[in-house]
Amino acid sequence: MIQFLVAAPCSGSGKTTLTCALLAALKRRGQDPCSFKSGPDYIDPMFHRAVLGVESHNLDLFFSAPETVRALYAQAAAGHGAAVCEGAMGFYDGLGGVSDTASAWHLADCGRTGAAGRWDFPSVASDEGVPDRQCNLSGV
Repeated sequence: MIQFLVAAPCSGSGKTTLTCALLAALKRRGQDPCSFKSGPDYIDPMFHRAVLGVESHNLDLFFSAPETVRALYAQAAAGHGAAVCEGAMGFYDGLGGVSDTASAWHLADCGRTGAAGRWDFPSVASDEGVPDRQCNLSGV
């Protein structure tokens, strides 16, 4: 399965625009993509739904344990040819913007472990100004 995590250094960087473009391109190529949003956001998933015609799914590490998030991912991604997850705010912005807990980085990291819903997102991100951490980033 094709998997992407779209992230950037901060809000307003075009993550939703890029996510919707990726979803449209994957759909046009017959990949039957599904979409996810990091955190409890409901606005960006409405844009995902407008592109795909189906619901987007939230993966929230503040309200849910990593095992739950992995299971939700596995269930929602099953049978799809591609999965695109849009991060929230900046790549390392988590709780209150002062912790990486519940951040896009935390989401990418928690997917590397566990039996259910294992993923290894090749992140689509701008790494400008991003601290060095152990994560496979591909910049655009």
